[in-house]
Formats: sequence, C-alpha cells, structure tokens
Amino acid sequence: MEQVKKYRILKDEKHKHRIAVAGLLNLYRIQALIDFGDVKVGDIGGYVQSENNLSHEGNAWIYDDAVVGLDAKVYGNAIVRGKSVIMDNAEVYDNAEIFVRGYVMGYAKIYGNAKVSGYASVSENAKVYENAKILGCASVKGDAKVYGNARISGDARIYGNAEVFENARVLYDTDVFDNVKVHGKVRLPDKRIFYGDDDLK
Repeated sequence: MEQVKKYRILKDEKHKHRIAVAGLLNLYRIQALIDFGDVKVGDIGGYVQSENNLSHEGNAWIYDDAVVGLDAKVYGNAIVRGKSVIMDNAEVYDNAEIFVRGYVMGYAKIYGNAKVSGYASVSENAKVYENAKILGCASVKGDAKVYGNARISGDARIYGNAEVFENARVLYDTDVFDNVKVHGKVRLPDKRIFYGDDDLK
C-alpha cells in the first residue's frame, strides 16, 4: 500500500540558509496536503532540505520559519517551531518540541515529551528525553543526558558524560561535566563548576 503524503515541498519557495559547518544550503517551504493534528490542508510550514527531514507519518510538523536540513529527522508527533534549527544527523521524535530559536545538531536526540526552547542548544551525542526541558541559553553536548523532570536553563552547560535527571535544576551560569550525576530535587547554585564523579542529590 502506497504511503499517503501529508505535505509537499514547494520548490519555488527556496531559502538559502547558511550553516557554519555545512555552508550554504538550499531549503524549501512545505505545504500540508491533508489535515492532521492542528495542521490543515494548505497550511504552509517551515523549511526542509528534502523529504528525508520530515516523516509523512504521525503528526510531526515544522512550523513558522523553522529549518530542518542535512540528515536531520523529525518524526512521530514532534513539533519544531519559531526559528529553530535542526541539522546534521539530529533526531527529534515522539512528542518532543523545539521552539523559539532552539538548536539541535550533531547526533543529538530529543524525544519523549522533552522541550528545547529559547536559544538553547543540544549537540554532539547528547540526549534529552522524558519530560526534561532545556531553556534560555543553556547547552547540552558531548554524551550528556538530561531526562526525568530535569530542567536546564539560563547559561548552564551540561557536557562530558554528565547526567541530570529526576527533578534536578541546573540554572544560571553553571557548568556540569565529566561523570557528574545531578538528581533528586537538587538545585545547583550559580557560577559554580561541578566535575569528576560527584553524585549530587
């Protein structure tokens, strides 16, 4: 049985987008061909480089001026909004949401009910999942994991093999890296650096 396509690429709506690591990419607006989720037939969406970037299954959609290119994939019921950028081999799926100017790069994965918003970025091999939120100008990279109901915001930076989970909060201008685990209901103070094998709870 042939797959029903939920959108088409508008080849006359070309947009050149400069990505630091990839150079200048040709991206194209999408237009809905069927009703699904809150999307109606004829709705104009954001930009993709090819149909490989957005699945025709589920309610996944790219809104506004958001961009998904290279080998990045958005699928399931995931949503990308605003001026967010999903690039490289990144994947956004399940019920995840990327909005405002969120950046997801490298081999990063955002899934479950996770949210990335503001100017926050997730890159390299990092994973953000379950109900975690990455907000403000926070960044998560390396092999770091943020999950559970954890929240990273402000200018906080999570990297290395660090894990932040349960109801932990990392805010402001704080660095967490190496093999540090932050969990429970802990709230880390501002302008501090946590590294090594600390278990903070």
